[in-house]
Amino acid sequence: MEYRGKLTRVGRILCSTMLIVLGFFCSHFTACSEPETALVEIILPEEMTEYAGGEEVVFEVRIENFAGVAAKVYWSFGDGATAAGVKAVHAFDTKGTYEVTVVVTNEYEEIVYDSISVCITSSRYEKLDEVQNALPDDATAWSVVYDTRTGLFWEVKQDHDFVKNYANPHDADNTYTWFDSNPDTNGGHEGADGNGTDTEDFIVLLNEESFGGFADWRLPTYDELTTIFDSQRFNPAINTIYFPETVSWYYWSATTYPEQVFSYAACHISFMGSPSEEGAFPNQITTQNHYGDKDLFYHVRAVRDDETVEWR
Repeated sequence: MEYRGKLTRVGRILCSTMLIVLGFFCSHFTACSEPETALVEIILPEEMTEYAGGEEVVFEVRIENFAGVAAKVYWSFGDGATAAGVKAVHAFDTKGTYEVTVVVTNEYEEIVYDSISVCITSSRYEKLDEVQNALPDDATAWSVVYDTRTGLFWEVKQDHDFVKNYANPHDADNTYTWFDSNPDTNGGHEGADGNGTDTEDFIVLLNEESFGGFADWRLPTYDELTTIFDSQRFNPAINTIYFPETVSWYYWSATTYPEQVFSYAACHISFMGSPSEEGAFPNQITTQNHYGDKDLFYHVRAVRDDETVEWR
């Protein structure tokens, strides 16, 4: 059962069949004189408010006179991302106008909803070609993504066809052991030398070919990797408009486990994500919960800095 008001944006819930049945036994054949009114209204933000790409937007809904005690609130942001709860926070990545919808349900399978338009005036990410020239958001081929929020350049993966091709370091299916021969950065344990299939080999190959016109590519830190992880997306938990061919599995970071006793392990992040019962994706990621032995084979995505931007 679904309700929505046209002018006041309210849902009207009619009297239940049970009340009519009770009325019959009381020789009272009419429904309630006034149907109960359910109100669901987005109170934050205001209609057509403008925000920049990557800027966090706070959403809040007011719910009144809605029957039941098991109400569930579900948000759809119009860009493929979702969330749950009376309040939600979302950052849009691409310039445009989005219709955001909130749906409220209860144990009686009744539904009320409201929607609002939000205007995003710029894009958080920029697509770049092989020599890092800017491309439009709707470009169908690009090599690098620039994150205007963090000042990081990210490698874009290719050819996710479940076949590894180590001759192409950008192949999405390639996996690598964690290896760092530098004692100053390996946390006391260099890891597993993969003889062409470890993370150091991967970075060396990118820099030898001067990928994107630069030779300073590196493995991202754990904190850097979290900046492109999107907790409101699932399988993969990343915006595939900019990061296509992303495998929904673990990706190595350059960060070794915080405690020296576990120096044989390094931190990684799973880009699978985990949906909740409401269909939203409230993923929580912590360094302690995401680490693995350095001899394991995981995926890798390279990064480099924009020296003019400081975000940490």
